[in-house]
Amino acid sequence: MGHHYGDTTRLQACLDRWRNGDSVAREDLLGQSCRRLRQLASKMLKGYPAVKSHEETNDVLQSALIRLNRALEKIRPTTVADYIGLSALQIRRELIDLARRYRRQPRCIDVGHEAGFSCNDPPPVADFTDTTAGPATRAEWTELHSLVEMLPQEKLQVVDLHFYHGLTLEETAEQLGVSKTKVKVLWRLAKVALGELLQGPQGL
Repeated sequence: MGHHYGDTTRLQACLDRWRNGDSVAREDLLGQSCRRLRQLASKMLKGYPAVKSHEETNDVLQSALIRLNRALEKIRPTTVADYIGLSALQIRRELIDLARRYRRQPRCIDVGHEAGFSCNDPPPVADFTDTTAGPATRAEWTELHSLVEMLPQEKLQVVDLHFYHGLTLEETAEQLGVSKTKVKVLWRLAKVALGELLQGPQGL
């Protein structure tokens, strides 16, 4: 695979050990994936310029890892794809909470854009540009990250793996155990759905 989420074979082994009662497996799971989680936190942080001006990647990661560890006390993912989705969810929620906190602080007004972000921040790095209703402002990019969780499970998994974690469509299909064609369709539908949600409450 071109993009490794740790070593998927080793991660799956950790998940299997944990389900079989190995108390050390959860710690091994977090350790095996820590580097990739840091990369993910760094990428996602770029979509929150208001947070990025206050928080470092490691700060976001540490708080997200606390959330993930708590979540793993209640949820035991059965596949690497499930674990990836759960970890992305915790980072996303940490960033959303931080964005809400900093939104209450003094803001810079950028003509033609929503308030709440530093005027010197670069545009977020992302790849929804080929959707017909892609986010146009920095505020909309932040909103998009919040709306992702409203996607149905299949579409959410594709967004987590392909967009957030940077897996190719082929790698995403492999992780989900489906065809590349199905992943391409789900990816396209997810972008359309997110574009519609950004425009208004039409639903999915």
